[in-house]
Amino acid sequence: MIDWFVEEDTPETEERREKFVLEKIKDGQQLWGLADAPKEYKDLLFFTLDKQYRCEERGGINYFEAVHLAPTAEEKENFRRVARQELRHGDIIADLIRAHYGKRVELAETVKEEKNILDVFRHPDDFDSWEDVIVFNILMDLAADIRLDRFKKGSFGPWTKAIEEIEAEEKGHVEHGIRWFRILTQTDEGKQRIQEAVSLWLPRVLRTFGNLDDQSKSLPIYQKYGFLDSNDAQREQFMEFPVGEGETIVSLLENMKIQIPSVCFEEFPHLQKYRYLVD
Repeated sequence: MIDWFVEEDTPETEERREKFVLEKIKDGQQLWGLADAPKEYKDLLFFTLDKQYRCEERGGINYFEAVHLAPTAEEKENFRRVARQELRHGDIIADLIRAHYGKRVELAETVKEEKNILDVFRHPDDFDSWEDVIVFNILMDLAADIRLDRFKKGSFGPWTKAIEEIEAEEKGHVEHGIRWFRILTQTDEGKQRIQEAVSLWLPRVLRTFGNLDDQSKSLPIYQKYGFLDSNDAQREQFMEFPVGEGETIVSLLENMKIQIPSVCFEEFPHLQKYRYLVD
């Protein structure tokens, strides 16, 4: 039900709505509709949901286009399932937008024409090998899982429920990638291709968490409305996140002797403690 065209927007009503929402957030409560939300909140939420929709959909499309790189018929079918799940995640978010904003969101004709999308999804042509696909699979699905887990704890209840539908499958996608990572790094040739893929995709994925905290113009408003705390902290969480068998992304790379490209430390100085893994 679209419920936020109830009261005329005036400076006074916007001030009242903002105060109401901030008090609920302070008390640890969530909003379940947008009738009492200020325009600033509604615009921020729509922008973020729209971006998630486009990234989920483009991620699924990019995966479908990469299916031919899978090494076996069985894995081709497995990866089609992963791609279908990404598209379903996009549908879940599109339904959420339609329910609360009365808008039908649609993709642009091509990924290059998409305006509200993370840059990491703009490069499907860089999937040159199965190693490229698997490294993207691990890194990006893990980054998405971390970001969505924080959004899930945010101030909009219907989004929390939508993320709960999505997150188990995202974790499964990461596990799929880890399994193949271990297989592909068993040979010197495979390890070399994994290294090339990490050098390409890791900096792009780290950028998806946003600008450095002290340089981000959008972070304060996300903090204000209870959606995010710190871009920098989430990047560190990504590096130390458990990925099975007692490993993290950092220890997985270290154990397989895969190096981190130096550009990561140039762009993100708060990750300097991992510099011993530099290429």
